[in-house]
Amino acid sequence: MLGYIVKRLGISLIIIFIVTVFSFSIIHILPGDPARIALGEEADQAAVDALRAEMNLDKPITTQYVLWIKGILHGDFGMSIVEHRPVSRIISERLPKTISLGVPALILSVSLGLLSGIISAIKRGKFVDQILTICTTLAVGMPEFWLGVFGIFLFGLKLHLLPIQGYTAPSADFTQFVRRAIMPVVCLAIHLIASINRHTRANLLEVINQDYVRTARANGIPERTVILQHSLKNALIPVITMIALQVRVVLGGSVIVEQVFNITGIGLLLKTAVGNRDYLIIQGCVLILSMITVGCNFVVDLLYGVVDPKIRESWR
Repeated sequence: MLGYIVKRLGISLIIIFIVTVFSFSIIHILPGDPARIALGEEADQAAVDALRAEMNLDKPITTQYVLWIKGILHGDFGMSIVEHRPVSRIISERLPKTISLGVPALILSVSLGLLSGIISAIKRGKFVDQILTICTTLAVGMPEFWLGVFGIFLFGLKLHLLPIQGYTAPSADFTQFVRRAIMPVVCLAIHLIASINRHTRANLLEVINQDYVRTARANGIPERTVILQHSLKNALIPVITMIALQVRVVLGGSVIVEQVFNITGIGLLLKTAVGNRDYLIIQGCVLILSMITVGCNFVVDLLYGVVDPKIRESWR
């Protein structure tokens, strides 16, 4: 097992390296001069050239990449071209906001998605399954921004039950954090709940029709045991993969939700940085998000062995 873990760690590091190379190259292809954008169109050319030299933008792209990697290895993500502050400090201010909303959204999504998917599979074709199918279909086709605006209108402006925007850290006021987080978390979770429901239902229906499941029922094993111990484990492998892939969407793709609810998280930071051509912030955000995504995939590889004994055997 140790050899398998070391191998997966090596692959993960290679993937992160490839992602940084591609993102670094693509960013520098974008039109626009970051120094000119930062100083304004009326700035003197000498000042622009001085800023470019200060930020190493006048050097070849390979040299810029090497200097950036050296800084990363020493814990230095560089200085923001626009904000003139350390990138690490900016990300450390924004990332906890996104994580504090993304983690509850993932927990909610996995819990409700698996539960509703199991119920749909067990009650296939019945009234409960039809209702859940309609709900998941609506959830998949419902845009996040529309759901957010509707929530603000109904629960904020009409019923006055929830704040319509802003963010409060849980360490500062947990009650206020929960009240402000309810609508953003639901907006982030709604699509993922529907996706997990569909994948769980489809895979579970495929598994419960297998011969070994019918044999377990014929031997008098309780239906609950048949579903939870014999069927669900085999149906979970593709669902686990899908959940891991959705982590990057919840964390990095939350820009719409953050913009609707005026939450200055990592998604909104990345969007603003792309508009400002703030290379170092973009590179830092992409690096952090790629590390989180690759880390989740690494955990998923280990979970495969927990779920499937055959995979566990292959580690030896």
